[in-house]
Amino acid sequence: VKKIIISSLIILITIISFSQIIKIHTIEDLIFKIGLSTIVANINTGPWNQNEEDALRVVVCGSRSPLMHKDRANTCLLVVAGNKSYLIDVGSGSINKLGAYGVNFGDIESVIISHLHSDHITDLGEAHLRTWINSNRPTKLTVFGPDGIEQVVEGYNIAFGQDNIYRNLHHGTDIADLSVSGMSARAIDMENPIIISDENTTITAFEVIHEPISPALGFRIDYKDRSIVISGDTIKDKNVEKFSKDVDVLFHEAQSNYILNNLIEAQGGKGPNVTVLKDIQTYHTTPTEAAEIAKAAKVGHLVFYHLTPAPRNTIMERVFTRGVEEIFPEDWTMAKDGLLVSLPTGTDDI
Repeated sequence: VKKIIISSLIILITIISFSQIIKIHTIEDLIFKIGLSTIVANINTGPWNQNEEDALRVVVCGSRSPLMHKDRANTCLLVVAGNKSYLIDVGSGSINKLGAYGVNFGDIESVIISHLHSDHITDLGEAHLRTWINSNRPTKLTVFGPDGIEQVVEGYNIAFGQDNIYRNLHHGTDIADLSVSGMSARAIDMENPIIISDENTTITAFEVIHEPISPALGFRIDYKDRSIVISGDTIKDKNVEKFSKDVDVLFHEAQSNYILNNLIEAQGGKGPNVTVLKDIQTYHTTPTEAAEIAKAAKVGHLVFYHLTPAPRNTIMERVFTRGVEEIFPEDWTMAKDGLLVSLPTGTDDI
């Protein structure tokens, strides 16, 4: 017993002594500077910035729908094809997530918007700022999107125009070049739906059903011998199945109407929130419907994103995906912010 008491006292004295030592400014500064060195070393060095392995990569920078979740941003996917990057939708909080992940914003070629709901465009201003300041971008940031994207981009350019001027006055042209500030809108012509085309990469838009929002788009991205499809917001749609034929990975939105109906019941079936929870059940896809599309298209892997509502615990995740395993067993993932999907070229690896 005496040995235990003595050992405990030694541990207690050691803890107290250490807590006092780290209060000494020189020790504090040493620990602080080591921490800063680690932060600086990690800037622009996320795994999606490593070019040792040629691959098509996708970083989930926002996995939720407009229904709030403290740990998730609104919809956003960063597609990295070799050494070129493209942002697919930029929901609120997504650009902050990318910065925290160590993404090099200077590598982003353009932003591609699936449709003009707020949860897909809210961070356009942040996307512009991060790809402009100190990034050596040679031109204005190009934003592709459906009809109406010109009005949205013009509005953001007006809203952030004064901020651009202030940053140029403060930091100078080398850091904040006004000649390339702002964004340039390009409406996607569905008669010629290929948005990006070079020797290695093709990004093709296709229409999906998200009425009354029209047009609403999904995208297929092919990089060398690897491919993905992003559904955008849609009901179960044959067009998604068509463009997903034999792709490596399908990123499909998912909404649990079962959970929504239980939320409605929990609120007594009344109130403005109930109206919204009922309305949104008419223009999204359930997890089992997305699994049916993945099975019919023979995709390699299914990733659920734009989760409505985004699960908050393991039980909710299991309820959300109930029935999926029977349709598309094993080869699926529920996205969380920060998920990295990597498809090395010349392989079938996922």
